[in-house]
Amino acid sequence: MSFKELLNNGTVYFDGGMGTLLQKRGLLPGECPERWNITHKNDVIAIHKAYYDAGSNVVTTNTFGANILKFSQNDLSQIIKAAIENADTARKQSENKGEKLIALDIGPTGRLLKPLGDLDFENAFCNHVDWNPLWAKPYVVDADAGLVARIGQSDMVKGNTISAIGFYG
Repeated sequence: MSFKELLNNGTVYFDGGMGTLLQKRGLLPGECPERWNITHKNDVIAIHKAYYDAGSNVVTTNTFGANILKFSQNDLSQIIKAAIENADTARKQSENKGEKLIALDIGPTGRLLKPLGDLDFENAFCNHVDWNPLWAKPYVVDADAGLVARIGQSDMVKGNTISAIGFYG
């Protein structure tokens, strides 16, 4: 079932926080949670599985802070690939018989746009196009949906929207 079909069928239940649960499992202050997709994959899988087992229809990948401003292109590719694999493993292991989808979590760049910060819109837009795994061709992945999450500046939302329209037409 596609995400759109799931929405048309009624209520959709998403998972909850990932970061706080990673902290309970030992994530240290300042440590990159996205790297846990590789270094602590069993913890990430267990969290996703618990959400599915509790009735979530959609889990969001552990990729909130994964972007090209934070990681090298090679590291970013590995992190995103591992994140999707972790969510898919949890989906397959879950005892919940309901529909189970994966949403790629797309968070902010971690930097502020001018005049509040040092990042201009053109650079932020190019970075979103280059790293955004849902519509940047090098990172197209097998997620069922994307979740553009907690982006506080309207220009960043605008950049994501323009990127998506440019890729999907």
